[in-house]
Amino acid sequence: MPDAAKIKKFHVNVRRQTVEGRYIRNGKHIRKRLCAFADVGLTPDGTPKDSSPRAEKQRASVLAQRYAEIYAALEKEIPRGKSILIQRALQDWLDYVQIRQAEKTSAMYSNTANRYISAAGNHPLATLSPRHIDAFTSALIQDGLSPASVNIHLRTLQRALNWMVSREMLDKFPRVEKLPVPKRLPRTWTQEQTLALFRHLRKLATLEPNRLHRRHYQHHERFLWLASLSGCRRSEIMFLRWDQIDFEARQIRVLIQSRFMIKERREKLVPLLDALAAYLAAQRAAHPEETWIMDNGGGELAYSDAGSLTKAFRRHYLTLDLPPAGLRPKALHGFRASFASRLLSEFSLDLETARQWLGHSSLEVTRLYISNPGDKLHQAAKTINESPPFLGHPCDKEE
Repeated sequence: MPDAAKIKKFHVNVRRQTVEGRYIRNGKHIRKRLCAFADVGLTPDGTPKDSSPRAEKQRASVLAQRYAEIYAALEKEIPRGKSILIQRALQDWLDYVQIRQAEKTSAMYSNTANRYISAAGNHPLATLSPRHIDAFTSALIQDGLSPASVNIHLRTLQRALNWMVSREMLDKFPRVEKLPVPKRLPRTWTQEQTLALFRHLRKLATLEPNRLHRRHYQHHERFLWLASLSGCRRSEIMFLRWDQIDFEARQIRVLIQSRFMIKERREKLVPLLDALAAYLAAQRAAHPEETWIMDNGGGELAYSDAGSLTKAFRRHYLTLDLPPAGLRPKALHGFRASFASRLLSEFSLDLETARQWLGHSSLEVTRLYISNPGDKLHQAAKTINESPPFLGHPCDKEE
């Protein structure tokens, strides 16, 4: 049975003097004759003869009833999803998102679609069942993906299925159950570790004899400055142009570009701290020909993706013998996490101000970056330790 939104989908055909209903079956648009103008009180030019509320209500009732009858007939004539395979439906969805999402996001969606077809097969869309989703989830786990990564693929699949429902390829789909993900304390760099990395990159960017390698080390140093003193995301820094740095207003304009979409899908202004402004101004004066912060020297981006930059920083961590992998923050996101933790813990910013600075969708996300949630507990324990014991020390000898 169609809902109220579908009842409004009709077309007035003046040439044929009929009202036609609009339907979508298996992704195809179909028009069906509902009634003649005379049946619903319309003039030959398609305008109502009587515009009173009572006449409008009666006209809507007639159209709704006729629309529902044809809708039911189409359900029997063209079963929804029976004639379309899941691979075709996923490809239609990928074609849809390709012109609306960033290139990297589209590639991630395509990866999810290929993984699903490989795990569940190219079955008819109408036969989609929990068994197919379970097979997809099991395949992701067997590939060694973490629960968080598995959930990313499951959310992508759910997004695709929601799109298919909106295009009336599906009536509904089984619930996509996510895996439980353990909540961990944020893994951040200490100030000593960050300073050691700063000194290491400064030395390489200055003393490296190979010109190409020296430029890459300069990129690494710039990334470290921006990530550590602005809290910008990895992709925001990689696609940052010099004209987005406003030295006078002391702010960084993070803008949506043709090949880059901001995670929160809105442009934003990030405060430019004095120390970072001084460093960037010196870099700009030394390289006036550059367009991008990560420029290859010819006005183009030095990196096509963040993979090579991530690997380079991991090599720096090994060189400096920084914490082992089990305790190490994420290769590049760790600097943003460290900055967020300093905003909340060291500089005591309120959650809402920190949320706006970092561009988080909610306060709950910002709250995850509180680096030492147990500080108050430790202070309470210290106070108790300095007070007279409740029952005496358990090792005291009895008199």
